[in-house]
Amino acid sequence: MKRDFILLLIYLMEAAVFGIVALIVKIRRSKFSDLRAGYHVETAQADEKSWEYANETAGKICILSTVLLLTAGIFCYKMGTGFNIMFNLLLIISGAAVGSVLFLPAYLSRRPDQQKKAEKIMRRSLTGILVFLVLWMLWLYAYYHAKNTDNLPALESLQAEDLQELEGYKRVQLVTVWDEPDEKVSSEQEVWVLDEKRVLLVTYDEEGTVKEADIQQSCQ
Repeated sequence: MKRDFILLLIYLMEAAVFGIVALIVKIRRSKFSDLRAGYHVETAQADEKSWEYANETAGKICILSTVLLLTAGIFCYKMGTGFNIMFNLLLIISGAAVGSVLFLPAYLSRRPDQQKKAEKIMRRSLTGILVFLVLWMLWLYAYYHAKNTDNLPALESLQAEDLQELEGYKRVQLVTVWDEPDEKVSSEQEVWVLDEKRVLLVTYDEEGTVKEADIQQSCQ
């Protein structure tokens, strides 16, 4: 996990670099006659039109790369894909991003017939990434707020503030994670021993869904 976090930081730092480059070439670039700050490739410096187009295109590619790095890095880290997948994906995205920034604007500035097609591809790519990001965030929200066994707190670490979260779980889910209860009070109430001094009393409704949970002092 520590290696994954370090790799996530590399994703974020690289995204920041592309973001800064995008800021320079799109907003802070020099005027054509100056050329001190901007996309310094020979074909881009041929005339003002080429300079403006190449810088704008490089900026858009950098923005796309920034969004892609942020999305991929956070997604892989949160989903626990592992170091190898994160590392290989970083190499692929980095190589594609650097290559695109260095060569695509220069190439397209010499090929006006391909410029509209390239613009369309970049817009669709950015839209696709943003749609994926929104859908993923919605899935994460639904997953972490769903009453499934993955979200059920461990019995040994259960605290008073966790009790309300237990409401809505099914009995079978509790048994799956916590094993069978230590005591069955009635058909609607069961007890799990937390430690020597505390027990968890769970009350179900008629459908076997947790209606109430309470931590009480042990009678022993």
